[in-house]
Amino acid sequence: MIVEPPKCCWLALFTITLISNDCVGQHQDSIVKRALVKSWRKKAEEYKVRLLDRLPTNEERSYTPPQVIRNRGYPVEIHQVTTDDGYILELHRIPPNSSTTPKKVVFLQHGVLQNSGVWTANPTSRSLAFLLADRSYDVWLGNFRGNSFSRKHTTLNPSEAEFWKFSWDELGNHDIPSSIDYVLKFTGQSQLSYIGYSLGSAAVFMGAVKHQELNSKIDIVIALAPLSTFAHVTIDALRVFAPWVAHIKDVLDFMGVYGWFDTEVLGDNIFKIVCEQTRMQAQLCIDYFYNIFVGPSKNLDPDMIPLFNTNLMRGTSVKVIAQFAQNYNAGETLQAYDYGREGNMLRYGSHKPLTYDLRNVTVPVYVFSGGADRVVTPLCFVKSYCFNVLLTTVRLVTSEFDGSTICRIPPLLRPVSPYPRKDTVMLPCRWKCWWFALLTLGSKKWRTKTKSGIALFDRLPRNVERSYSPPQVIKHRGFPVEVHHVTTEDGYILELHRIPSRTPRKVVFLQHGVLQSSGTWLVNPSSRSLAFLLAELSYDVWLGNFRGNRFSRKHTTLTPDEAEFWKFSWDEIGNYDIPSVINYILTETGQSKLSYIGHSLGCGVFFIAMLKHPELNARIEIMVALAPLSSFAHITTDIFRFWTPFTDRIEDALKLVGVHGGLDSEGFGDRFFELVCEQSYIQAQYCRNWFRSIVGPSENLDPAMIPLFNVNFLRGTSVSVLAQFAQNFNAGNVFQAYDFGRRGNLLRYGSVKPLEYDLAKITAPVFIFSGGSDQLVTPLDVDWLLSKLKNLNGSNRIGDYSHLDFVWGMDAKEKLYEKVIALLPPP
Repeated sequence: MIVEPPKCCWLALFTITLISNDCVGQHQDSIVKRALVKSWRKKAEEYKVRLLDRLPTNEERSYTPPQVIRNRGYPVEIHQVTTDDGYILELHRIPPNSSTTPKKVVFLQHGVLQNSGVWTANPTSRSLAFLLADRSYDVWLGNFRGNSFSRKHTTLNPSEAEFWKFSWDELGNHDIPSSIDYVLKFTGQSQLSYIGYSLGSAAVFMGAVKHQELNSKIDIVIALAPLSTFAHVTIDALRVFAPWVAHIKDVLDFMGVYGWFDTEVLGDNIFKIVCEQTRMQAQLCIDYFYNIFVGPSKNLDPDMIPLFNTNLMRGTSVKVIAQFAQNYNAGETLQAYDYGREGNMLRYGSHKPLTYDLRNVTVPVYVFSGGADRVVTPLCFVKSYCFNVLLTTVRLVTSEFDGSTICRIPPLLRPVSPYPRKDTVMLPCRWKCWWFALLTLGSKKWRTKTKSGIALFDRLPRNVERSYSPPQVIKHRGFPVEVHHVTTEDGYILELHRIPSRTPRKVVFLQHGVLQSSGTWLVNPSSRSLAFLLAELSYDVWLGNFRGNRFSRKHTTLTPDEAEFWKFSWDEIGNYDIPSVINYILTETGQSKLSYIGHSLGCGVFFIAMLKHPELNARIEIMVALAPLSSFAHITTDIFRFWTPFTDRIEDALKLVGVHGGLDSEGFGDRFFELVCEQSYIQAQYCRNWFRSIVGPSENLDPAMIPLFNVNFLRGTSVSVLAQFAQNFNAGNVFQAYDFGRRGNLLRYGSVKPLEYDLAKITAPVFIFSGGSDQLVTPLDVDWLLSKLKNLNGSNRIGDYSHLDFVWGMDAKEKLYEKVIALLPPP
C-alpha cells in the first residue's frame, strides 16, 4: 500500500507558490521580501521532494533468515534442537566451504523480541553473520524459545498458557546449553565462540553460572551491549510502568495473555504503511521509535528500515518482558525471575529471587558497549562488570568478572580467530594502554571507513544499451540487422534477429537458454560476443527467441492474458519452435544446411526436435552444445534442490491463483535490478555473487557488464517450463517429457510415466563444451549425456567454467569461442 500525501499538503504548497508569486509582483523593489519568497519556494520544493522520495522496495522484507542467506549467495542449513524441558528451537547455519579441516564454530544469539534475522538484515558487507562466513567460520544463528522460529514443543502448543511460562532463566538454563551442546556434537568440535547481543549475552552468563561445565565449552564470549543489571535504564516508558509490573502481569494473566508479542500480519502491515513508503517516513520512525526506546543514533540507514522492522517484535513471553521491569526495580544486580515471596520460597528457598554471581563466569569475555545506549547504559555497564576504568568508546574486555583491572585489546578485524593468538598479552589498564588503544583503533577505523567509502561511491559506468532491444544493440555496434517473424504449427509467432552477411554465406543459428532472449549473445563487448565474432567472419548469423519470452509473446488466436497461451513445456518448444525456425531460415537463405549453437535449454530442445522430427538431422552441419541440458539429476544449486520435492503443489497453487507464465522482470523487476545491482561496483559484485550462488563459482563475469546481464535475465517463460526442470531432477538419470501425472500421462503418452527421449537416435553431429564448475549442468549429468549420444564428434570440459561463463565470460573468446568457430564449416 502506498500512502499518498494528504490534500492539505498540496493545498499548502499551492498557497505558498501563489503568495510568493503575488509578493514578487507587488514588491519588486523589496530585496528582503524577494529573498523571503525565494526561501519559501525552496522549502516548499524541498518538502515536496522529500514527501515523494520513495523508499526502495526490498524483496527480503518477506524472506525468512534462511531465504535471506540463500538470496545473498550463501549455503544454509536449518536444524532443530529439543531442550531438556521440551521446547524445539530452530537454528540457522551458514556452513563453511567444504574442507577436510573442521572450521571454527561461531554461535550468534539475538536479543529480546528478535530472531536470527537480526544478524542478516544489513547489507552483506556489514552483516556480522556474512562477514564471519566470508572468513570461513562455521556460523550458527540461534533462536530463543517463543520467537517466530522456535514456537514448537514436544507436548505443548502456543495456544496453551503452559507453553509461555518461561523467563530469562529458562533461556539461560535450557536454550543456550541445549543449543551449544547440539552445535558441538554436530560439528565434532570441543569448543565454540559465542557472540551475544543484549539478552543474548545475559542468557549465556546465566547459563555459565547454572552450568559450570558450559564455561569449558566456550573459548570466548563477545558481548555486544550486554544485558545484566537494569537499574540505570533511561527509557521513560519502562521506568513509569516498572513499579506496577506485578499488577500488570496479573491483569494479563486474567485476560489469558501469556506471550506471543509477534507483529506478524497486522503489525507488519502497520509498519509497512507507517514506516516504509518514503524515506521521510523511515526517518520519522527512526526518530520517534528507535531513538525513544534504544537511544539517539544517526547510524541507522533509513533504506534498511523494512528489514529492521521485519526482525523486530518476533515473539516472547510476558514473563520475559516482566523480568526487565523486575531487574530495574531490584537495583544493581542480575536476578532470576521474581515469583513473589511464597513463589520464591518454593522455587529458591528464600523470599527473594536468586542473584546470579557473575564471578562464576570463568570463560574470557569481551564486552562492547555504547555510550549513548538507553537500555544497557554506561552505568549499568560499569556497575555490572566492576571496571575500575570506564571508556565505553573503546572495545574493552575483562579477563574475569572479579573487579580485576586487567584488560585485553581484541584484534579488530578478526576478534574470533580460528587459531590461538600467541601474541595476545595481558596489559595493565593504565592510561598509556588506553591512549594506545584509542590511537590504534581510530587509525584503523578511519582507514577502513575511507576504503569502504571510496568503494561505495565507485560508480558503475552508465551503459546506454541497458534500455536497448537486441536489434538496437546490433545496430549500435555498427552491424546490419533484420527482424523476422516465424509462425509455428501451433500458432505461436516467434521473433528472430539476424545479422546478415553481404553475400550468401554459411548460416549459424544461436539459441539461448531458459528465461533469456536473443540479447544473451550480445551482452559482452563485440570483441568477445560470439554473435559479433561470427558476423565479423562473414557468417550469416541468426538469433532465436523461445515462445513466451519478451520478443515472442504473440499468437495467431491467443493472447498472453489467457491461460491457454502458457500451456507449453520443453516439449512444445522442441517439437514446434525449433523445427519451424530451422525450416524458415533455410528457406529464407536458400541454404540446405545450417550450424546450430545452443546454450543450456537451447541444447535440450534441439535434442527433442531431432527426435520428434528425424528428417531435421540431415539439415544440421554441426550442433555445438554449450553447457547442454539433458539429465538434470545432479544439480547442486541448494535453492533448487530445496523446492523440487514440492514442485507439483507449487505449480498447482500458481495455476490456482492464475499464474501460468510471464516471469518477466520488465517494469518493476528491471528497476529493482537497476537500483540494487547497478549503482556501484560493490552492488554489481554482490549481484554477481548472487548469480554465482545459482550457477556455480566463477570470477569470470565482469561487474561492469552487470546492467546488460540483468536486462537479458528473467525475460519470460511458462510455469510448466520451469516445473519440467524440477521434474527431471526428481526423475533421476533420464531425459524425459513433461509429467502430467499418471492419468494425464496415460492419455498423452499411453503409459503412467512420461516419455523418455532416446538420445541415441540423434544422427546430427554434436560437439559438447561443458564446465567443471557448473552447478546447473554438472559434470556428472554431462557425462551421462556423452554416454547416450551415438554421433558425438567430441567434447571439451573447461574446468573453471560455470553455467553463465559460456555466454558472458570475460575470457570466453580465448577459452571457448575460437574453438567453437574452428568446428564450423568456413563461411
